[in-house]
Amino acid sequence: MPPCSTIIHMIVGSIFLFVGLMTICTVPFVYWRLDNNVASARFLSAEDRLKAVERLRANQTATGSSKHPFYDRASTYSLCRRTAEFKWKHVRRNVTV
Repeated sequence: MPPCSTIIHMIVGSIFLFVGLMTICTVPFVYWRLDNNVASARFLSAEDRLKAVERLRANQTATGSSKHPFYDRASTYSLCRRTAEFKWKHVRRNVTV
């Protein structure tokens, strides 16, 4: 009879395998059925769509744009400039407590 840890390892491995296979099998369906944005969501009524768009507008969140904001040169420059302030001494201080 195999040790208890081997049996537990087999059970946990089979659970991970099952969940992974379920994920792989559902990806094409979800990709095909998932809506791109709030304005084209099939499950919202016309009134709910308007409410959702207004809520996003109040939050200043973009709707309907597929362009990522970091593709802009100014944003990329400011992002790189912020990462230039990174110091390894802060990492060392937090790791060696």
